[in-house]
Amino acid sequence: MTKRTRQKAIMDIVGSTRVYSFADMLQELAKRGCKVNTSTLCRDIAEMQIVKTVEGYRPLRQGADCTEALPSLVITMQQTITGIRVIDNLAVIHTIAGGAQVVARLLDTTPRSHLIGTVAGDDTILGIAESGREAKAFFKWLSGKIEASR
Repeated sequence: MTKRTRQKAIMDIVGSTRVYSFADMLQELAKRGCKVNTSTLCRDIAEMQIVKTVEGYRPLRQGADCTEALPSLVITMQQTITGIRVIDNLAVIHTIAGGAQVVARLLDTTPRSHLIGTVAGDDTILGIAESGREAKAFFKWLSGKIEASR
């Protein structure tokens, strides 16, 4: 099965079925004759900008903020981020051990994050903005997300 056919099947599934887990998605794909591993499914879902919502996996609306799709994404950031510091057009985000890559992925897939990219280690993320003004806007945006329910 080609990538294009597989991704069409994924889109058909999220458009017609409530799928709440990767295991369920893999089962639905298997019913359609598509045998795929979890890594490939994860890459397809990220590439297709499909997010997990309270109604199952759904395509992210154009221009939407992925943290609005599922409150647990904001909770993940609240529980993972331990500090933020902005210097010029750079943002350094500290997380709990092992949390940087998860948070960086959320930031990279959020159009409104004000960042042009991130580099993640184990517990530190370097976020790069186009300007100091954008970096400050990022700080304000992220602070608002993680302070919302603390």
